[in-house]
Amino acid sequence: MIGALYTAENGLFSQNAALDTVSNNLSNLNTIGFKRNSVTFQDLLYQQINDDSINPSQAGTGSSIASTSADFSQGTLVNSSNTTSMAISGDGMFVLKGQNGEANKLYYSRAGDFSFDGSGNLVNPNGNMVMGWQSALINGSYDIAVDPKTGLPTGKLSPINTSGFQTLPAVATTEIKMSANLNSGDSVTEKSSAAAGDNLSLIFDDNGNKIPMTAGDNLKVSFDGGTSYTTLAYKTDFSTLGDLSNKIGAAYAAATGNPAKDVSIKDGNIVVNSSGTKNVQISVIPGSQLEPKFDTIMENLSGTIAGGQSVSTQPFYAAAHTVHAYFYDTSGNKHSLDINFRHKTNAVWSWQAKINDATAALGGNSGTIDFNMNGTMSDKTVSPKITYTPSGGQAQSITLNIWNTDNGASGSLTSGLTSFAINSNTNSLSADGNGAGTLNSIQPDAKGNINGIYSNGKTVPLAKIAIAAFSNYPGLSKDGNSLYSQTDNSGTPNIGISGTVGVVIPGKLEQSNVDLSTELIDMLTSQRGFQADSKSITTADSMIQTAIQLKR
Repeated sequence: MIGALYTAENGLFSQNAALDTVSNNLSNLNTIGFKRNSVTFQDLLYQQINDDSINPSQAGTGSSIASTSADFSQGTLVNSSNTTSMAISGDGMFVLKGQNGEANKLYYSRAGDFSFDGSGNLVNPNGNMVMGWQSALINGSYDIAVDPKTGLPTGKLSPINTSGFQTLPAVATTEIKMSANLNSGDSVTEKSSAAAGDNLSLIFDDNGNKIPMTAGDNLKVSFDGGTSYTTLAYKTDFSTLGDLSNKIGAAYAAATGNPAKDVSIKDGNIVVNSSGTKNVQISVIPGSQLEPKFDTIMENLSGTIAGGQSVSTQPFYAAAHTVHAYFYDTSGNKHSLDINFRHKTNAVWSWQAKINDATAALGGNSGTIDFNMNGTMSDKTVSPKITYTPSGGQAQSITLNIWNTDNGASGSLTSGLTSFAINSNTNSLSADGNGAGTLNSIQPDAKGNINGIYSNGKTVPLAKIAIAAFSNYPGLSKDGNSLYSQTDNSGTPNIGISGTVGVVIPGKLEQSNVDLSTELIDMLTSQRGFQADSKSITTADSMIQTAIQLKR
């Protein structure tokens, strides 16, 4: 009977410990990142009562606590108004540095309610610094060096601090990447005034419709009121707009005695500007074969002009497209760069780059681009380089990456410039480099990067959060303040990044995974167990009292 008292006492201790655990869980119902604990009981030693029975006759001596383990299941993620708050979806724990005398010790936590202190350190509410990898200045911009094989940062794990990233230095542009289509069709919406070198087989009228010239098309020009005509035939006498202007100028000079230079090209028009003193009677009529659209444009020259007056055709146009690019110089100044494309021949487009800066020089700023007949660029086409030299400054080389590839070399036939019979359009445009900027705000992302957003519009990673994985999370030691520490039973931490263990969710916090209904049931179970053990004590005490009274 005395033994029953001690057995029941052990039960009381066990049930009390279980109730303590339930109470602790309920106390942390709203603690960020808290993991509920559960108690496991075990029986104690047994005494042999009788050796004569078939089965062992044993009496137990009560129960004790076998273990108190944490449940590391995922808690609910909720929104946070703090931009530096973050949660982990899946396995893994944040890594934090110890304080004061524990500066070399690492702690681990699921609570991501972080903020920056006055020194720029990312810390938890208790001041423990969050660990990760810091960015370094690489090629003029902040970035984190990684191992190309593992994808993990190569630097040393250290506290995350942003105090050294308040300004972003200027970086000169070295490459402009572009993707665009240059319309090779018979109807265009984007055009520019024709020039002397434009082939008349690729000339458009004012409505953007191609003028379908064929070999042998001819017109007759007279400068004496129609008494005598000069016949000019396409492909025989002229092929380009400049050829036609020169031939008309020669006929004009022969008929009037005025200089041939009176005939010129201006804004896509062939203009006759009489420098003589006598009237000039101009007549333009179609020959034996002439495209009506071309005839309509040319007949605008017909009429009488006095000395000092001029007359012109209707305008001719060429298919064109302008890519409005930009670049940064070595001082971080942003410049506009217009790259003008013109259809030169069926499979060739010319280009010319221009800047709105009369004091600077632009070298290598024109050329041609060869296309295949199917509208894709010839694989022999090389991305051109231009040279920008500011007044009194250093020359800056810029690659015009018309292939839109990582190295500017030929790649996908449709990723860069194309010449399909659809509207001209710039599909994408980007330039490296940037102007100087100051840090405006900080925003974490799902890759675990702590990004800096600068006044120049650039967003760069300033640091990357470290995520620790353990083979046995319940084996971690609970150290209070939502912190855990490594033990032999937890195993050594495997330090990784977001995506290799769990995934960092910015702007979220992980709630406690304590379930109120489960805890209330466990509380009642512990209460009933405690009551039953108490009853065992009072019963044993009553039996002892009865035994004592037998002696009396």
